[in-house]
Amino acid sequence: MNKVGLLSVLILILFTGVSQVFGQDKRDKESSISLKEVLQENRYELSLENDKLKGEGGKWLIQKSKQASVVTIGEMHATKEIPKLIQSLITSLDQKNKFDHLALEASPWTVERMTDSLKKGKEVYNSLIEEYPNAIPFYNFKAERDLVYEFVEHSNTKEPVWGLDQVFAFTTGMAFDRLEALAPDSVTHNLVQEVRGETGAVDDPRLKKLPDGIPNPISIYVPAKIEKLKPHFEDIPEAQQILTELIKSIEIYRLNDDDNYTSNQVRAKYLRKNLWRFFQNSSAENPRLMIKIGARHAYRGMTPNNALDVGNLAVSLAESMDGEALNIAVLCGQNSKNTTFPARSVECQNPYLNDEFRSLIKEQPTLFDFSSLHAKMHDGKLNISEDLEVFLWAFDAAIFIPNTKPAEPIVSPVN
Repeated sequence: MNKVGLLSVLILILFTGVSQVFGQDKRDKESSISLKEVLQENRYELSLENDKLKGEGGKWLIQKSKQASVVTIGEMHATKEIPKLIQSLITSLDQKNKFDHLALEASPWTVERMTDSLKKGKEVYNSLIEEYPNAIPFYNFKAERDLVYEFVEHSNTKEPVWGLDQVFAFTTGMAFDRLEALAPDSVTHNLVQEVRGETGAVDDPRLKKLPDGIPNPISIYVPAKIEKLKPHFEDIPEAQQILTELIKSIEIYRLNDDDNYTSNQVRAKYLRKNLWRFFQNSSAENPRLMIKIGARHAYRGMTPNNALDVGNLAVSLAESMDGEALNIAVLCGQNSKNTTFPARSVECQNPYLNDEFRSLIKEQPTLFDFSSLHAKMHDGKLNISEDLEVFLWAFDAAIFIPNTKPAEPIVSPVN
């Protein structure tokens, strides 16, 4: 695949978010069509039968996914149904159109551990989660495990799964255990234990008063002390990777405490950087890629966190291969629940589930084709709120799944 000069294509990222403002002609602000009417015309129900997508919505999603080089799924986390639907999309594609890579919202090193375990079977992976139940968010749930296992099982590529994100706050136990195992001598082993034994306070209220058994959050550690471990692992690439990821994650978490804007910018850039690196190094010719990530990261244009995130880069990567990008939001509908950290069932909060969507969603998952609305939005024919307009521009379609159930953990939480 010719990737020379691809960096110039990525400049599109800088313009995607602002083109919606500066690239439009003056629009007629008088609305002539109701949003509900247009949504009704572009509404398709879908269902799962024998792990295959069915219904008009299923047909739409399969056909559009076949046509796209890069499919970005922006999801709501920690339900049973959403990963099952994504898995069904993957298995509904024939051999010719299957994805070469699956990119996830987990760190590169974490995903390597996941992939190595899954290649040996679900039981080996379950043992990893049993040992570190809080280290791998989302993928410590059964439905998420099954999705990634299915992908790894049927992939022909060297690196079927890519990790894009920072190390999770509670991956510390798994990371330090691995560093101790990789230590080339007793001096290094003792130094790792010394750094690991650091204690400190955290400012983020979400990281305080956690249940017993959850490791120290990553943000209590001092980056400079972790940096000093690097020379002791000079010829051990995996250890260097762990240390580098720990330092970056500490930076992001600490910024989040008092400078949320900058934290979001640093994280979004890190996600894009990892995606770009994996794409460059892919052994596949014009790789077909699915990105599975939180809905906010999947936006085209500025995200609700005011960042240019993975959803923009996905478009540029597709266009660099003379292909198309497909950005889909998969969200919970009415009467839905999901799981929040560490293992609590809560109401699934979907800020976009307004009266228009709610009135058109019955008992089945429902797909709304936003791409068919974009011309009308551009011409000013729809009277919609600013926040909703940004959401409709961000995605080609959204799937709302009513009555979702909380994700089921691989390891039952300790009461």
